[in-house]
Order: sequence, then structure tokens, then C-alpha cells
Amino acid sequence: MIMKLPTAAWITIAISCLRFAADAFTSQLRLHQCSVPTTHNQLAGKKRKGSFLDEFSDDGPTTKSTPTTKANLRSSQDNVHTDMIEWLKQHPLTYINPKFKILPSELGGYGGFCAQTPENMLMQQNEMIMCIPRELCITFEDALNDPKCGGAFRLIQEYQLPDWRLLLVAGWAAKEYLMANLLEDKKSEIKHWPYLKSIPWKRGELDQEHVLFWTEDEVETSLGGSLAYDDAQLVRSRVQNATKLLDDRAIGPLFREIGLEPAQYTDGLKEAVAAAFASALSRSFSEEVEVEMLDGSVEIEKETLMIPLLDILQHSNEPNTLVETYDDYIILKAKRTILPGEEIYHRYQEEDDDVIPPYKFFTRYGFVPNVKTPVVELLKEKSPLFFDESSYSQFYGS
Repeated sequence: MIMKLPTAAWITIAISCLRFAADAFTSQLRLHQCSVPTTHNQLAGKKRKGSFLDEFSDDGPTTKSTPTTKANLRSSQDNVHTDMIEWLKQHPLTYINPKFKILPSELGGYGGFCAQTPENMLMQQNEMIMCIPRELCITFEDALNDPKCGGAFRLIQEYQLPDWRLLLVAGWAAKEYLMANLLEDKKSEIKHWPYLKSIPWKRGELDQEHVLFWTEDEVETSLGGSLAYDDAQLVRSRVQNATKLLDDRAIGPLFREIGLEPAQYTDGLKEAVAAAFASALSRSFSEEVEVEMLDGSVEIEKETLMIPLLDILQHSNEPNTLVETYDDYIILKAKRTILPGEEIYHRYQEEDDDVIPPYKFFTRYGFVPNVKTPVVELLKEKSPLFFDESSYSQFYGS
């Protein structure tokens, strides 16, 4: 049983756990708003304001740790993305445009495309590409209402621990993934399993790369003296603190309660939390929601969620899509005409060097926009995207 801690104990935890930098939250991209297409007449609901998180956000354009052939990628896709799509289609609110296909992207990993068919049908401006039910997304409610760990997650929310929003989503996703892998008989009970298994959980899986997967030696050797070094260490330390918190107060007690010894899950917990944070940082969607208070006033609160299928899109600063969020679903529409064979893009974060420079795109998102050269090579070459004279001299004392 997960016990409720006294306030003082949680304050102590709050001091020692996640402390995400304030600049991680300073810029939120407002998405364009459009009317709901009449072609999907089941849809109705209150529109929300949403944007992809800019703090640490599908598989955006990624850098590759090892070469991956398109044949291998396609084989993996058959196993994970197809299952996810079939799972999504079981919900009555789901709509996936038959012209939408998942294929290996030239930018790395996968992307969404307007399919090339014998008819060569293009996507018209404002045409709906997909509608994803909110019920199938990973949300606060999943963590807060969890029958085993919900109490611990509610305390994290109640005491507003640093960056509790990301902690709820990533922590709960890690817990579900571990349950499915450590307890085979529980896998059928994991509602989001078809989505979770489509997310990279190991370095290099589906072309995934992120500093959270790196060893300390790799960080020191590759990032030492770079502009990215401090931020990479900051991100890594936050996730290490999050792992300890989840082990002590949420996921760990659950596994110990069902009879597992720490040796049976500790390493898996560290790996799962790191991977969940890497995915949440690169995939999470943040939206503003009006909440009516007890006194009748209305306040704006931010909610965080992970959206299946939509998060497969690659990043572009000039996207060809728009996202609309509603109480019961999220819609992706064509911003302009999209030709057969053309890749479908979304903008996860505005490319503004004053807000988030290229090196921070890598430490947070796992890629550098508009650069196809692997980051490891850029670091070896001491690229100016990552190095300047002052940072290098300060690190090495010369």
C-alpha cells in the first residue's frame, strides 16, 4: 500500500527532486485554430488551446547512433505501428485518413506521408488527416486515477513538485511499460500497450537518440567543453532525481508489494524512466484548459498529454499541418495542399535561437533542426552549433 506522506516529507522530496530550468517553460507555441471539418460528423466539443512542449517534444527528426536500413525500419514498423493503428481504429471517434501512411523518413526514424497510390490523390487544404480520441492519449487522468500508484501521483500534483506535469505523464508511462514487461500475465490489462510498444525504449530503437541514453563517459568525451554540456547534465540529473522519487514513492512500492525484489526491477526502472522522459520531452503536447473554481471564478491551467500516431510526424519550422484540440479528441488537418509522396510535418517548437538554440534542441528533443549530419560527427568536428571559444576554454581551463 502506498502511504500518504506528511507535508514536511514531501517538501524535503521536492527540494531534492526535479528542478527543471525556468527557461524550459518560457515559450509556448500557439497553434493556428480552424473550424471542424464537416466530413467527420461525429465530432463535437469545446476547443482547447494547445502546443507541443518546448521543454526537453514523435519521432521528430532524430540523429542516428548507428546506421539503420529502411528494410529493418519497415520490418519494425510492421510490428509496432500497425498494431497501434489497429488499436486506435477500435475506438468510434478515431479517424485516420486512408491517404496517410507511416514510412521511413529521410530525416531519420519514421514520418507520416501522403501516400502514393495509383489514383495519386492529394490531401486538400483543411482536409482532416486524423482524429485521435483523448481517451487513448496518455494524460494526467491515467496517472491520477491509477488504482495502485494514483495516490502517489496525486501527492506529486497536490504539492506541485517541480515539473509535476511531465513527471506524471512520463512516470506513469514507465510504470505501465514495466508492468507489461515484468509481469507477462498483466500485459493484456495495459490499455495503452499498443501505443507504448511503438515508442522507443532503448537507444537506437526506431532510430532514437537522446542524451538520456548516453553514459557519463560519452557525455564527458563528446559534450565536454560544448555549449550543450551544462544543459545535458541538467536534463540527466533531473531524470535521475525523478527515477529516485518514483522508485521510493510510486513504482518501487508497487513492485515490492506484489513480491518483486529490487534486484528484479531496479535496472529496468532506471532504463524505463529515462526512455519515458526522452519520449515525453520529444512527444508531449501541452494545452491550456479553463477550470471553474469553487468560488465560480475561472482559471487557466496547463495539461500535458502524449498523442498516439500524431507524434510520429517529423518537425519542420514551416509545417504543412494544423492541430486542433477538443474535450474528447485531437484533430490534425492539412494546412495546405499536400501532394502524393510528400512528407507530413508538424512544428514542435519555433526555431528561434534566442529561445532555444540548436544545441538545446539536441539536449531536449534529440535532434538539430535542418541538419542531417549525425550529432556525434558534429561534436567530433567541434561544430560551431555546439562549440564556441569561450565555452571550450572555460571547460578545459585554457
